[in-house]
Amino acid sequence: MAELSQVFDTLHKGVLVSVNSRRYSDIAQFLLVEENLEELREIVERLGYRLIAQSGYFYLTRATIDRAQKELFINQHKRVIVAVSILRDLFPLLSADMVIKQSEVIALLRKRGDLTQELAYATSQKDLLLGVNELFRLLERTFVLEQTAQDDGDSFRVLAGIHYYTTIVELIDD
Repeated sequence: MAELSQVFDTLHKGVLVSVNSRRYSDIAQFLLVEENLEELREIVERLGYRLIAQSGYFYLTRATIDRAQKELFINQHKRVIVAVSILRDLFPLLSADMVIKQSEVIALLRKRGDLTQELAYATSQKDLLLGVNELFRLLERTFVLEQTAQDDGDSFRVLAGIHYYTTIVELIDD
């Protein structure tokens, strides 16, 4: 199991730790122990942060966030928000633990045709295949997707942290 310092270091780097992540399973297991969660919460609060634990994922945020910081966050995460919005449009029942294949996303985007501008915005790619590949890499880097154990390069597990971004997408859509 992970140690407190390792958990803090990981969360402090901006990692969104999902309980269904293979890569961060030790950290998730550590945080699922109530005593560990509370001990870390007390420490980070003294450092001016809040530890958020909800819907199967964990992250750190500053204790107080002003409007400028919120705008900065949105600007830094626009591409991820658009990427998650694309997945949600393609998979209306998108949820943690789903396995999504790049090939399936390519087929759906070809069939639909109405999300090409969004894909180009999220990935800076006009080519569909390159765009979908970049989309999946972006969502991997931001802890939304994780390649499955099959390691076939096509299959990705949706991590619990998807809820973080789908909540933002829903707020924007309203």
